[in-house]
Amino acid sequence: MLLQALHGPGGLQLEQLAVLVDQAAAITRADADMQWQAMERISNRQQARIKTGGLVGSIRYSGDLLPFVPYLRAGEVIHVGKSTTFGFGRYSVQHS
Repeated sequence: MLLQALHGPGGLQLEQLAVLVDQAAAITRADADMQWQAMERISNRQQARIKTGGLVGSIRYSGDLLPFVPYLRAGEVIHVGKSTTFGFGRYSVQHS
């Protein structure tokens, strides 16, 4: 919604979002192989080491993901979550 507000109309309306939330309830995790990877960076502004990290690995879902494909593909480009400016939030979608 924030990207839509900043970059113009044409995105999801609240009603469409509600439908997607209902559809997401039917998606289940089929398999996961994920580990926490701790990292540390140096902040010049704070003159300190900042501990950070994230999940690395793979996860597989089952269910009708077709309605979510455009958003998943967009996330591959813009990345998601905290610290994307440091390279976090990157993922790739593969389907079988």
